[in-house]
Amino acid sequence: MTWHFPATAHGAAWGDKPAVSVDQDTWTWQELLERSLQQRDHWRRELPPNERVILLARRELDFFATFLGLIRAGIPVVLLNDASTTAERAHAQRTTHAHAVIDRAEVLSRRTTSHPPALEGGGDADWAP
Repeated sequence: MTWHFPATAHGAAWGDKPAVSVDQDTWTWQELLERSLQQRDHWRRELPPNERVILLARRELDFFATFLGLIRAGIPVVLLNDASTTAERAHAQRTTHAHAVIDRAEVLSRRTTSHPPALEGGGDADWAP
């Protein structure tokens, strides 16, 4: 996997140059920017602004569009290994106060309360997956 990441704004000037490659597939900067804009618009409709999310990191081109789209939407992103267990994901969601866990542009779980859980003494059972 190869990831060329100068500032996204500079990527527009690079147009047809490779931006990211996974195995035999490659996206140009133009393709990456277009897909990340689509993701940005999607996440602006799906999630409240400035709410932290967990994104499962995958070795796929769409992961990069989702990651950049979330960032471009102003949503803080916590990356988590896609091989993590359900318990590890729940722990990460509790400890980072993430609003949602996202995998392949789908929300796997959402926090059901409007306030973050207490870090000690329980208080998080109502929204942990």
